Formats: sequence, structure tokens, C-alpha cells
Amino acid sequence: MTTFWGESLVTLDAQGRFAVPKDARALLGDEFVVFEPVIAAHTDCPEKPHLVVMSAAKFFQYSKRLKKRVDGQRRNDIIRTLAKHTFSAKADSAGRVTLPQSMRSYAGLAGKLTVLGTGTYLELWAVEQLTEAEDLVVKAQEAGLLDMPDVPYDDDEDDEAQSDES
Repeated sequence: MTTFWGESLVTLDAQGRFAVPKDARALLGDEFVVFEPVIAAHTDCPEKPHLVVMSAAKFFQYSKRLKKRVDGQRRNDIIRTLAKHTFSAKADSAGRVTLPQSMRSYAGLAGKLTVLGTGTYLELWAVEQLTEAEDLVVKAQEAGLLDMPDVPYDDDEDDEAQSDES
């Protein structure tokens, strides 16, 4: 499995385009998905506004797991909400992606932004928002309040099952 860790500072141009770091393109493949993590905002773990970027295959796995976690109308509402805040992307020949204005506004993206590699997916952050999020984690650690939440984008059990099948 290809992973991408670390951060890159990139520029969002006037057309709303940014260059996906070359190393991250191998993780994402030719087609990938960008979405607002609005589902997390409806849980006990609200996050600072940012965007999540993952390969189309990884997003398909994520949406399948999400569908299994809830039933009935609530599931339909969650999937509909996720779909509304998601778009399929493809980098141009220069490795750039154009983000819709609505997503740029949601995440407060303009000028410089941070592309954060979190293993199997990326996060796009306004530099100031990421700094604020990191400060909150430090304060929680110092106060002994840090409780690690379940991260819905990755499922270690799925990854382990796939490596056992290989």
C-alpha cells in the first residue's frame, strides 16, 4: 500500500488551483475524491474546517463502511449530506486540481495552504486553521484531556485484512 506522510506548503492560485505534491499523486492515482468532513461535524468530535482528499477506491471503501454503521433514513441522510459536500477530481497535466469555490470558502482556503499527508489520505488546510487545530491538541495533552477518537476515514482492520489476503 502506498502512503504519504508529512506536509507541503502550496499556493492556491486565483482560479482556485493548487499543485498536488508529486509524492502524493502516487497515493491518489488518476482519479480521486475531495470532500468536506461534514459527517465528523455531526459527532462528538467536531473539527476545524478543512478538506479531505483520497483515492476513488479509498473513498468507496469509506462510504461502504459508513453505510454499514447506520441504518434506514439516517443512513440515507448521511450519504446524501456526504455526496453534497464531495466532488470527483482529476489533476491536469501540470498536477493541479481546481477546488470548487464552495469548498474553498468552507475550509477558508486562499493563498497558501497546507497539504497534510496522513498515511492513506490527504488533508487540505488553511495554514491558520491547522495551527489552531494543533494548538488545541497541545492544550488537551497538557491538561490530560486527550481522548483519541475513532477516525472514520481509515479502518485498520480493513487494511490488515487486505494484507493478510495478499
